Amino acid sequence: MDGRTCVAVVSGMVFAVALHGATLQVAPDGNDGWSGRLEAANAARTDGPLASAVRRLRAANPAEPVTVLFADGVYEVAETVVFTPEDSGTEAAPVRYAARPGAHPVLRGGKRITGWQPVGNGIYAADVPKTWEFRQLFADNQRQIRARCPNVDPSDPLYKGFFHVASTKGGWGGVVGCIHNRGDWLKYEVEVPATGEYAFWLLYGACNGGTEWQTFKMDGRTVLIVDDREPLPLNDLPDTGSWAPKRWGHGTTVQLAQGKHTLVWQNLQGGGLNLDAFLLCNDPAWKPEGIPPAPPAADRHWLCIQAEKPVAFQGKQMQFSEGGGTPKEFPYATGEFKPEWANAPGAEVHIFQSGQCRAFLEILSIESVDAAEQVVHVGGPEARGDLRSGDRYFVENLHSELDSPGEWYLDRAQGQLFFLPPKPIDQLEVVAPVVSTLAQFTGDATKQVEHVSFTGFTCQFTDLTLNDGCGGYGMGTRGVFELTGSRDCTIADCRFENCGRYALAATRSSRIGFLRSTITDSGEGGVLLIDADHCEVSDCTMERLGAIYKHIGGVVLTGHNASDNVVAHNLIGDSSRYGISCKNAGFRNVIEANALHNLCTETYDTGGIEVTQGNRTERSDSIIRGNLVTDIVGYSSVGDKPMRMSWGIYLDSFAGGYTVENNLCLRSSHGVMIQGGQGNILRNNIFAESRTFALTFPNFSGNCKDNVCERNIFFWRDPGSRFGTMGKDLEKTLTADRNLFFCAGRDLTQDDAWQNWRKRGFDGNGVVADPQFRDVAQDDYAPLPGSPALALGFQPLDLSQVGPRR
Repeated sequence: MDGRTCVAVVSGMVFAVALHGATLQVAPDGNDGWSGRLEAANAARTDGPLASAVRRLRAANPAEPVTVLFADGVYEVAETVVFTPEDSGTEAAPVRYAARPGAHPVLRGGKRITGWQPVGNGIYAADVPKTWEFRQLFADNQRQIRARCPNVDPSDPLYKGFFHVASTKGGWGGVVGCIHNRGDWLKYEVEVPATGEYAFWLLYGACNGGTEWQTFKMDGRTVLIVDDREPLPLNDLPDTGSWAPKRWGHGTTVQLAQGKHTLVWQNLQGGGLNLDAFLLCNDPAWKPEGIPPAPPAADRHWLCIQAEKPVAFQGKQMQFSEGGGTPKEFPYATGEFKPEWANAPGAEVHIFQSGQCRAFLEILSIESVDAAEQVVHVGGPEARGDLRSGDRYFVENLHSELDSPGEWYLDRAQGQLFFLPPKPIDQLEVVAPVVSTLAQFTGDATKQVEHVSFTGFTCQFTDLTLNDGCGGYGMGTRGVFELTGSRDCTIADCRFENCGRYALAATRSSRIGFLRSTITDSGEGGVLLIDADHCEVSDCTMERLGAIYKHIGGVVLTGHNASDNVVAHNLIGDSSRYGISCKNAGFRNVIEANALHNLCTETYDTGGIEVTQGNRTERSDSIIRGNLVTDIVGYSSVGDKPMRMSWGIYLDSFAGGYTVENNLCLRSSHGVMIQGGQGNILRNNIFAESRTFALTFPNFSGNCKDNVCERNIFFWRDPGSRFGTMGKDLEKTLTADRNLFFCAGRDLTQDDAWQNWRKRGFDGNGVVADPQFRDVAQDDYAPLPGSPALALGFQPLDLSQVGPRR
């Protein structure tokens, strides 16, 4: 590395030197004219620590190891420091950058802002260069809020403080799903315009033939109750071959007097219907056709009731979604979106779209606003998912909305930063980022950066950009440390706080270690291994991840060459999405002894440990073993109606060849899934307190093969949670035996799903019985001696070593 670059970008920093194996000293007040052999300047100030050094020193002694020790202090990084293969060490002579014993050097990617002047209403302004652009601001080591509307609600910042996309005209396309349980009901209030006999129609979709109910029609299984009268059975409801509501069924006929009435739809016998709308019409010759249907004759009356708009409902697994939309526009409710925001420089819509499994947030530009139609037109490279009624969103980077403590706005055109401080400005250290990546290793397949390590640093106040690879389903590509074409390099005992990007992004690299380090308050995720092999991420703590982008993970393995990696003994919590994710990763990866908690807090259709694989037949030969996975939220909403879909361990798409054993998974919504993969083994795990289903085996695309589920315990206490879901021909693809199932609030032997499970040939030696855990109130799920699980061959889990070993 060119020493001149080092001097230009880092105040008091050094990044590649050697002098006969010497240990060199670096300090914020160092001098490059000194020897670097003294920890502090001598009395005459003729010798002392270095401020920087040049590559020629190492070139003169390539066989000697190098240790460069950093004193206490803050080292401001003004540009990304680039390492090339010429900065490498060797196995015998590595290059090591480390904190001096007892010291805590800080590599700061930001610059303190001073010169604040009051401008009214508690707001202060400071002059900044017009060329300085940043997306984050920090005060006293806390991320502040880019001015937005509506304001963050401090009482519940994750789930309150949002607008919601308004309903489409007429509400068509909104659906109520997962109303398949006995006792589920929806209540509506209607105003009937004239007394008469009304046909009751349902716009629905049903596909029950391959489910636990094994019925190809829902006739007589659901009822309509009008004003507490006797229930009317609903008929004309055959399977439609799809859950998408496209068929109108003539359910019944009912006599109604003019005036107000209460209607209750109820599921009495179980079986699924996805409902879009109900119609009442007093024209006996009229039939609804199309969506929306043409009205009856002018002298007749009809009422349309959108199913997703009940005044009350009951159904633990019930899911609401409102009308469809497009990626480029959405309607807004009266009094919410202000048309003048379209002219605000750099204003953005941050929206949790629902057109792509509610998996990610999009950051969109505002193209225009049609105030008459109350429609916002949006754009940008992240405009991918359909924006649908009920999607939650806020609008950010609005000078006019700088009205809440902690909010800020950067006026680049005027070169001014505006800030409404949460406490007196003279009591705050306010820092804005100047770089997003602190250090970048730039090797390639022919010549790599090798044997370089960093130990004992705190890295803070770096930024992120909109092209970091996190848009849509992208998991990210950038890091605070970026290692490309690198080998045998280590980051250990470091702390990353209030950084924008992943702490580490290792791409096409080998034998990289990220060890005993802490990541906290990240704008994106924790560690990315992109086509990287034989790497280790261990004994780390990663918490509060996904402050800006949401489709992220604590540790992400991605790319077909991401093989032979170990992710072990980490503590990962409070993440907007995954704890650990394998996205089309390679082979022989090991995920073990990790403690994962409070994950998937802002995204839906997700898992604590998740695997996505596009190849239908590939078998990874990877292991997920001995992990503790607790409180996997899987949150989304339609308007103010929360929805949750999460798995403790989620073998998504065609994930194949994973051995999942000796894990304890607590409090997800759906337990565990094998979706469509081959050669997976679920063995000796505990899946407890799933809120919706204990297991999900859908046999996606009929692709499953050679899967095994044996000696597991499935336990829950909520009688409203169900056994599970089973796909078509599952008995041809799955071997399941010696499992224990128990619901403390219901006799599973009388459950439709359990009976169907047994009819399909599963668990001939399995049992429904209390596993006799030691103390579930304290999350102690050790089976007591005499537990029937032990008789089935279940081996008690030893989770004493989960999480960091320090």
